[in-house]
Amino acid sequence: MNGTIALNSELMQNKVFDYAERFKLYILLLLLASPQQVPADNTSTRPQVITSTSKLSTLSSLTPKQVRNALRALQKSGLIEVVTSHRNTTILF
Repeated sequence: MNGTIALNSELMQNKVFDYAERFKLYILLLLLASPQQVPADNTSTRPQVITSTSKLSTLSSLTPKQVRNALRALQKSGLIEVVTSHRNTTILF
């Protein structure tokens, strides 16, 4: 996994910064995000991650429940948008 991200200090003012699991998952998602990872039926050019809860759980060393809760919290805070299907989970930034 190769990636570079730049973070703004305003992130420290967000509630995500106060919770280790949420922050860890958010950073992982930013590193995984790729604007090239767009499926043929999707016209969005926003950076996104196409993955699954179990894969995120493995990569982050969090339990699947912690991943689901963190994704819900990140979505509530407006940092990400989560689109789920029976096949995968797409996270848009």
